[in-house]
Amino acid sequence: MFSLVNNAVLHDVRVMKEAHGLNAAGYRVRLFGRLLPDQAPRLDVEGMTVRRFTCFDPDNDLGAEHERATLELFGPVAPLLQRKLSALRQAQAQRKTDQAAYEAAMARVKANTDRAERATLNQVKEESRARYVASLEREREVYREESFFLNYFIYAARFLLLQHDERPDVIHAHDLHPLAAAVGLARKTGARVVFDAHEIETERAPPLPPDRKQFIDAMERHLLAQVDHIIVCCESAADFYDRRYPGERPTVVMNAPRLEEGRGLSGVDVRTMAGVEPGTRLVVYTGGVGLEPRGVDKIVRAVALLPEVHMAIVGPRKAAHDHWLKEIVAQTNAADRIHFLDPVPSEALVATIQSGDVGVCAFQDVTLNHRYALPNKVFEMAFAGLPLVVPNFPDMGRFVTDLEIGVTMDESDPVSIAAALRRVLFEPWRFRPDAGKMKRLTEQYAWPVQNARFVAAYANMIASPQKGTVGAVSGGRGLLARLWRGLTGKA
Repeated sequence: MFSLVNNAVLHDVRVMKEAHGLNAAGYRVRLFGRLLPDQAPRLDVEGMTVRRFTCFDPDNDLGAEHERATLELFGPVAPLLQRKLSALRQAQAQRKTDQAAYEAAMARVKANTDRAERATLNQVKEESRARYVASLEREREVYREESFFLNYFIYAARFLLLQHDERPDVIHAHDLHPLAAAVGLARKTGARVVFDAHEIETERAPPLPPDRKQFIDAMERHLLAQVDHIIVCCESAADFYDRRYPGERPTVVMNAPRLEEGRGLSGVDVRTMAGVEPGTRLVVYTGGVGLEPRGVDKIVRAVALLPEVHMAIVGPRKAAHDHWLKEIVAQTNAADRIHFLDPVPSEALVATIQSGDVGVCAFQDVTLNHRYALPNKVFEMAFAGLPLVVPNFPDMGRFVTDLEIGVTMDESDPVSIAAALRRVLFEPWRFRPDAGKMKRLTEQYAWPVQNARFVAAYANMIASPQKGTVGAVSGGRGLLARLWRGLTGKA
């Protein structure tokens, strides 16, 4: 099977867990992802092959016929993509013309030895350089404006140019960027297509502007009509996709850590990292800081209301996000109690945070993607044995209340978050998971349980008659095309 992702592959924990599961079940797994500077384009990882390519390179070396064939995959949004691609190609052509003129002017200056003529040629060279710099910036501006739309096309076009020495039986697209590529290769090979929705694409946070949401909606509806099976991360997401695309219900594969990443694995102690003494109550937040939609600012303000409590933030660092949050920390009386820690390897995270007292997630209710979330950070904190404070959303709220391992709060209100934290911190005997609760957690949610469901979904799909939908809605002339024209007012 081919597994397609829009990142560099190896650090995407969900992608690698699923790949390992299929590999152990006897599938030959080939992973395709983004080639970044100083990375190997090919490597072998535990019996699986990883192949990276320049999946978002916008340069115009694709060939006109290949571009036309790729655009056809996008059905109702193909005309929009064609216009945006044409604007980019025009800017690239102008840049190349101006670049050639500048290089020619430089060559004439170097070749001329007459001082008087060189002065004139230098003036021409500087004028050519100015035009080249302007057209280069214009090309970059066009790509910045249109890359949200064009990257779906560019990924497909780049992937479909690759030469493959094997013919896949299944092509697995992680999120929406690779899905058109998967559908395109399936049309050529007869492979089945799996769509793995890590997110609800139309409901990402922060909320998409209307034109982008309409684009994603029309493109996703078109492509998912050609998919054999959908995989999602939680029950609410399964309900969402089941309503939108009636038929076979999506398979829920929750993003729980593998057991070898659990409590028995030695790791760096979060208390040691934060410099917090034993006995001092410690709130743990894992994952990226992000901005307002993740709610870390609300947690910080809540901790500021609890003078005896410290907070450790363990996750990937982004300078802009840290700067934003540190400004908020500076407005409180808690600057000496909020600890920004470096990320730890995903396989060591569960063990690292075990010495905390409570884990907290405060996703804001800004999109359905957040409301329906059951993120890996919640599982990581739960498997570390931390009681949890989470929003009263369908999946997160049900998870902590059913297992009796935490409480819910109003994620928008620091006072409510502080009250929930205080309750858990000062009544640990009620909420910290004991052996029985950890056993239930493991039996219901651990990765072996999720992996068994995932592999079974593959086996059932392969044993079932293949859907005859590939190509059935192509060309942009049907209902979806009319829907798109109605939404945008464009031909």
